[in-house]
Amino acid sequence: KMIALQHPVSVLAQAALAAGDPLTAFVRRQATDEPLDYDAVNDADLDWAQSILGSVGIVVRVPERQLDAVTGLAGSGPAYLFLVAEALTEAGVLAGLSRANSEALVTQLFVGSSALLEAEGNPAQLRANVTSPGGTTAAAVRTLEFKAVRSAYIEAVAAAVERSRQLGR
Repeated sequence: KMIALQHPVSVLAQAALAAGDPLTAFVRRQATDEPLDYDAVNDADLDWAQSILGSVGIVVRVPERQLDAVTGLAGSGPAYLFLVAEALTEAGVLAGLSRANSEALVTQLFVGSSALLEAEGNPAQLRANVTSPGGTTAAAVRTLEFKAVRSAYIEAVAAAVERSRQLGR
């Protein structure tokens, strides 16, 4: 069943919606050549949209100019994390673990880490909390920083944002 919307609001739902843990971003769209009444959208309409979308998960309201940034970060973001999971799984196998054990460990690593991140909210502090000076994690983080992994993620998001802009033209 289709529902005809009277007011133009754009919604971007992240892939986690399928897993029952969605993040949704929405914007009040700006006027285009489409035959919609853009001026008819008011704060009450946006609050209503946020309450409906919020009934199934986390919702962020952003200005339309930031929608490409949402797409590049959160829309494409699951692929970035899945790539990390693939790499960590392969690293575990190369270190001698069975593929099944490596996959189970990586999956739980993501589950536990995301729960901590959701509860604590500060990724830099969380990373520091689990990095003992001179320890195994410090050695690994040093290698990741030397290989410019942080910069690669920043550039990847920028590339996705730019591609979103191109596709939106």
